[in-house]
Amino acid sequence: MDPATLALIVSALGPALVTVFTKLAEKGLVDPALEKGLEPFRNLLTRGYDQKKDEARLTKALQAALPAGEADARLFFALSDLKANPALAARAAAAVVEMTGDDPARLPPDLLRDLKLDDSHRPALATALFKLRAELVKLENYRDGIRYANELHALNRLDGLYELVAGLAATVTEAGGVKVLRVQVMPPDARTLEAPYLKNVMNEFAGLPLEGRSKDDTLRPDDQLRLERVYIALNTTERRQPPLRKERKQGREQEQVPLSALRAMIESRRLVLLGDPGSGKSTFAQHLCLCLAGSRLDSNGDWPRRLQAADAERWELALYPFPIFVRLRSFAHDTGSLPDDPKQMGRAEHLLAFIQKEVAKLGRKELADHLLDMLENGQAFVLLDGLDEVADPARREKVAGAIQHFAFKRFPYARVLITCRVRQYPLNAKGQPTAPWKLPGFPVAALADFDRDQINAFVAHWFDELYARGRTPDPKTSASLCWPPSQPAPNLAHSLRPSRSC
Repeated sequence: MDPATLALIVSALGPALVTVFTKLAEKGLVDPALEKGLEPFRNLLTRGYDQKKDEARLTKALQAALPAGEADARLFFALSDLKANPALAARAAAAVVEMTGDDPARLPPDLLRDLKLDDSHRPALATALFKLRAELVKLENYRDGIRYANELHALNRLDGLYELVAGLAATVTEAGGVKVLRVQVMPPDARTLEAPYLKNVMNEFAGLPLEGRSKDDTLRPDDQLRLERVYIALNTTERRQPPLRKERKQGREQEQVPLSALRAMIESRRLVLLGDPGSGKSTFAQHLCLCLAGSRLDSNGDWPRRLQAADAERWELALYPFPIFVRLRSFAHDTGSLPDDPKQMGRAEHLLAFIQKEVAKLGRKELADHLLDMLENGQAFVLLDGLDEVADPARREKVAGAIQHFAFKRFPYARVLITCRVRQYPLNAKGQPTAPWKLPGFPVAALADFDRDQINAFVAHWFDELYARGRTPDPKTSASLCWPPSQPAPNLAHSLRPSRSC
């Protein structure tokens, strides 16, 4: 093993690991119980990478982890390229921290590609990263970071770290220090192939097909309000303290703030989003699908700006994934995709068959093959709406089995969001699902009711849109008549049905 090449790898991975652990700390600050695990490695985050103290330790760890045979020389020299590419080094470090097993499927597909390695190197690279992770547990400072990652893994919160770090690496600082995403580069033929499907998605979810309290109040199809113009970012019931701010470093605790649904989704590659009827589960999924489709069509346009929340000022992932919206009720009813045999379990191929069938309706046949490639390479986002709407419990269990196999075995790097009503996805005292159709390994987030500020913002947006269409003479007066300050804030289901006087 060439010492000079080894030194290059060490000098790249050292600072990159500090970057990853910093993002790990931010990602984990949801559960107060995790604070205890954070404290031991806060010193590493504060001091950063110390070449004099850390280089020798990391060198020994890499020597123990990397293969030494001639057959694996290509792997060794590929890693030496990390020195010239800090963004790639950060992604490699994130893959190390996420590598809780040596299964080659755990290896991010784009990391292998950007290291200029082919699929034959996948097992060797996966094993090397897993061994390096095991060696880091033996080192002071790094040991506590890996242990903290293990705590997150036990809570199903570690997945998604790689994408967050990749998103961080994909930003540039311009225009007075404002962070912006680089333009997403796609081959022209891929753009052409995707465009009809994405435009159809935008047409489907752009309007709000809402019913009023009387027949006259129902908005005509050609006069529907635009979803993106009235949408308000939703919060979950989780609360967290702003992570690693200056005030906290000086020992002054800050008030906890709600965790937004967008933030919860960004930080987890897989998520079950629960809510009461009318809480906005489907609206959140549809708005996300709409904005991703728009951003993928034009990442330099206005759509990326709409992917925001109070605790997510911008889209933090490296790319805008290809959105695939699936109504689980339709999937459950399609016996051509999901067999009716009660003895046959739901499998990934059943959900994939349904998705490809639906996508084929909206684009050319070649799109189905392109879709498969995006699923395998972590470039697709599957939004599965309404697990509770699958009425037959046995059928619902089969649907859940298909989702589980799809997300963990067939497409482990695809992002997957499932929405469900709270009552149909019961949790025990520890927050673990208990129903036969539970989805082990999926973190769970529950939507909170609208607070007063959210209601006020929503009502203002709603009547601004009505005013723009000539349906109300004065949006401010109309809004105050509908929801006087003395009235309690309605939930989203009530908000979306204005009274006749409005």
